[in-house]
Amino acid sequence: MALVTEHGTGQVSVVLIHGWGLGAHVWTSVLPQLIQRFRVHVVTLPGHGDAVPWPFRGDLQDPADALLERVPAGALWLGWSLGAMVAITAATRRPGAVAGLGVVAANARFVAATAWPHGVAPGVFDAFAGLLRSDPVAARRRFAALLAPAGAQRRAVTLALAAEPAWGDARRCLARPLDILATADLRPALAHIRCPVQWLLADEDPLVPSSVARALGNRNPRWEVRSVSGGHAFFMDRPEAITATVDRLVASRGD
Repeated sequence: MALVTEHGTGQVSVVLIHGWGLGAHVWTSVLPQLIQRFRVHVVTLPGHGDAVPWPFRGDLQDPADALLERVPAGALWLGWSLGAMVAITAATRRPGAVAGLGVVAANARFVAATAWPHGVAPGVFDAFAGLLRSDPVAARRRFAALLAPAGAQRRAVTLALAAEPAWGDARRCLARPLDILATADLRPALAHIRCPVQWLLADEDPLVPSSVARALGNRNPRWEVRSVSGGHAFFMDRPEAITATVDRLVASRGD
């Protein structure tokens, strides 16, 4: 199951959920700033870090329900990529338990479809999934290139991926959650979100195209959709983008 560690002593609880392929250490630069003011619950999803391989057979409802039992009701949930999709699912499964959502570099449907062209092309996704199974080392290199533009951030991402235990047994740890990403479709669930939402997208992200911002545009007046510069893992060297998002969520709930 997922692992949850607590940090800080603030009265407002914040839940951080990482994405696919990079565990809780993705928040390394973010955590020191947040724990000064909040009680932070850092989630390690199954298949990552020291957590067990992904045990769920169904969709994102199972991990969302499991986390809802582990973290305080009324917390602000902030997730990156796959982690954001888990957070969205939790907010629709138990609306009163999630006081606000921070959705970072994530999509309502990760893989594009006829009625939702704002995702990764199915052929591109399938090719990466095949590479993960046939050559995990090559898949890790490819993933690093997708996460960050070339330069200092690419080097930081490459080091983080090398330190992630999941890649040591990628077929067992990462293939199943990648299958979940292939089929997850949260578009119907969006209408059931009742809390404020901060949706943060990156303008150089090859995994979540900028057209997502326009597609989400006017779905709900309590949502704010913003775009920042950078790639899919932009916040690793720009933690202030995350702290600002949490502050906006706090302001929206009146704390």
